[in-house]
Amino acid sequence: MEVPSLFNIALKKSIDYLRHAIRTSHQNLNEDVSPKLKQAMFDHITNSYYIFHPSVFTILSVNEIDLTPNGITENCIQELARCEFKTLKINCSLNTYQDANDSRVYDIVGLVTACVNPETRRKLEKLKVATESTYRGDWMDTILRMLPNLQTLICKQRATTGFPTLSMAYPHLISLDVSCIALRDINGISFLMNLETLIMRNLTVSHPEDLHELFELQSLKHLDVSRYQKIGEGQCKTIEYLVQGNKVLPKLEFIDCSYLHITDTLLHRLLMLNNGIQQICLFGTDCENIGDIEAVTVLTSVDLRASLKLVDHFFEQEQFLMMHRVFEKIHRLIVEGINYNENQEILNTCFKTFVHYIDNAPQIRAIARTSAICAIRCLLAYW
Repeated sequence: MEVPSLFNIALKKSIDYLRHAIRTSHQNLNEDVSPKLKQAMFDHITNSYYIFHPSVFTILSVNEIDLTPNGITENCIQELARCEFKTLKINCSLNTYQDANDSRVYDIVGLVTACVNPETRRKLEKLKVATESTYRGDWMDTILRMLPNLQTLICKQRATTGFPTLSMAYPHLISLDVSCIALRDINGISFLMNLETLIMRNLTVSHPEDLHELFELQSLKHLDVSRYQKIGEGQCKTIEYLVQGNKVLPKLEFIDCSYLHITDTLLHRLLMLNNGIQQICLFGTDCENIGDIEAVTVLTSVDLRASLKLVDHFFEQEQFLMMHRVFEKIHRLIVEGINYNENQEILNTCFKTFVHYIDNAPQIRAIARTSAICAIRCLLAYW
């Protein structure tokens, strides 16, 4: 049996006290409480099963607010607007900002404006919005003008879309995630000339010329053009187009090619042109069994040990659907049979890894939690 750490015991006691204080007097915390403890308490409260009182925002006064696992209320918005913070992660569950004529369209600018007061707008460094809707109007252009020091913008959408319209350069943005069901083009991305991280999963372009602005991002270090699942050969030629014309991303260090069609020849050309690449993800690709590549770390799911490293990678990237895919692969590896005597250490590590992610994944990551539990059942049956 795993014994809770003293920190976790103390954290639970502190949260119980705070909940009582909120119910009775709404008093503030002692100034001696460290920012780290305040953040841990806030994260635990807002990611728990329990309904929390909106005053927790002002009582704890943290730098990072993550409301993506929760339903948002008008009271939450009002309390948020009274706070100062540097990171905001929020969903679009509040119907107030849905388009009156089309519920699939969401006024993301209106939501952010309501949540973030003028002082916080100048300080906000990271914004993440999760939705199944399409955003209204020139939302990215407006948000980047509203938040002049924003460094990271994560605005995933389920809808098929083109790249958001931009009217001017925004040199302050260094990380962008615009993944959706199918991103059709990236016209205008060169306005974000200082991007170091670009995540655009499910990018589906029709011609090599559609990627020409990508090569204007001379500071790009991390590029994710992966897919959530494989499509028919010939329907997605992202890697083929990336290597045509001998263009180079001179500072590129990592690329995720998961579920793309990539042959050994294309892979060799990609690495030859971009010889600064230090790590590449080939999960679910045609050449996942490529083996070792000199001076390059290759992330795959070819065996149990490699799969566990891949789970860690996707967890760090908050790619919980991809974690689910890897857990499914681990499940298959165990079912196919693993020699226990030869792999006892890695099997024990595997079990501890599953338990760790189950304990540390809040409800928004339920798909990864469920698949980990299924893999544990398989592992126990195997033993």
